[in-house]
Amino acid sequence: MKQDSLAKKTAERKRTKQYPDLQAIKNCLVVWCVNDNQEEYLKLLRKKLPQQVKLDKICFLPEGAPAASFRDVVYVKEEELGFGGKILNEQLPELLDKEYNLLVDLSEESNVMIDYILRNSLAQCKAGMKKENFDADLMIDNVGGISEFIDKLFTGTGVALVTPFNKESGIDEASLRKLIEYVIAGEANYLVALGTTSEAATLSETERYQVMELILEQNQGRLPVMVGIGGNNTREVVENIKRFPFLKFCKAILSVTPYYNKPSQEGMFRHFKTLSEESALPLFLYNVPGRTGVNLSSETVVRLSHECPNIIGIKEAGGNFQQVAEILKSMRSDFTVVSGDDGLTLPLISIGVKGVISVLANVFPAEFSKMVRLASLGNYTEAARIHLKCTGLYKALFAEGNPSGIKAALHAKGIIAHNVLRLPLTPVSERLYNELKDLCHSM
Repeated sequence: MKQDSLAKKTAERKRTKQYPDLQAIKNCLVVWCVNDNQEEYLKLLRKKLPQQVKLDKICFLPEGAPAASFRDVVYVKEEELGFGGKILNEQLPELLDKEYNLLVDLSEESNVMIDYILRNSLAQCKAGMKKENFDADLMIDNVGGISEFIDKLFTGTGVALVTPFNKESGIDEASLRKLIEYVIAGEANYLVALGTTSEAATLSETERYQVMELILEQNQGRLPVMVGIGGNNTREVVENIKRFPFLKFCKAILSVTPYYNKPSQEGMFRHFKTLSEESALPLFLYNVPGRTGVNLSSETVVRLSHECPNIIGIKEAGGNFQQVAEILKSMRSDFTVVSGDDGLTLPLISIGVKGVISVLANVFPAEFSKMVRLASLGNYTEAARIHLKCTGLYKALFAEGNPSGIKAALHAKGIIAHNVLRLPLTPVSERLYNELKDLCHSM
């Protein structure tokens, strides 16, 4: 039974050409963990790769792990990585200066190591694989693209999580945990924490940290997490990024365009360029002119994509098809564009957008994720059926503002215990609440 399943997976990968040209691979970098016995996988990798491939290895040594000695392995301690810390072994920068065609992750504990490699050797890592894909075949992604792995983390359906409140307007921990489990069970692809939908603007720093800790604790590494850190004071945003205590557990930062002070295109370019240079994590831009009062133009996005390798994508919520098309036409080849508008997601995928950061997927993660997957596979007929079923929700969820609508829907569906928002936001009217309740039941 297992062999049949693997055969089908392999056949599908071949059909969709999800293999690199193995003969084109010259150098391979393998990351593993001192706590794992990886000799079996290394032997298999050696058999699959052409004999002329140069294979380097880095061993990730988690804090508290016992020391070990292999001549061909560089050891790196977790606490030495990435966030301004000194790299323990002088060989590591030398290894990262090489041009690797393939990066292989054979460990189960090396996320920090992989993140460090990607931040410091982005242009050299052209393709990648993980241990769990060995039994099917060598490759999981197409060759090409300077942030192949991170790029793949943020395709499909991301869920812009709400922050449930209790009757006293405090954080409702039980409802937030329930929501996270519900979204994960619905096969969403990643979580977006502390975005607009989370009411982050009305959370204190202590509360933002509390929400973040709850999300990470409940998620337990099952889905990648993107965190919102933005503002209209560049220096302050840099400081907020640097002191954010959960960076090592996140995969990217979502940063909104500066609001209220309405900077020029050059001002926004310099703002995001500065953030990208100072951030230990890759950045996703967030363009939502309806909220910020300023539009990040396609020209500026394209310029940022080419001049700032640490900026890996954009959540585009401007509702302008022409602008999205111009970005897709001229952006860096591995740059990722996702929709920030649930109702436009299906048509935008048809022109090359890679998914959505969704509000609606809080309440219907399974249905919306399925629509995105079907559309991404080119099955627009089936995807359209789901899309058309959601049309009433697309309108009603935003009729009296976000997250007022989505909180009402989540409460009506019994996923969160209280329909509470913080001023200046208020719950939706009784009429709209009943409409949302009916729409949810009709789904």
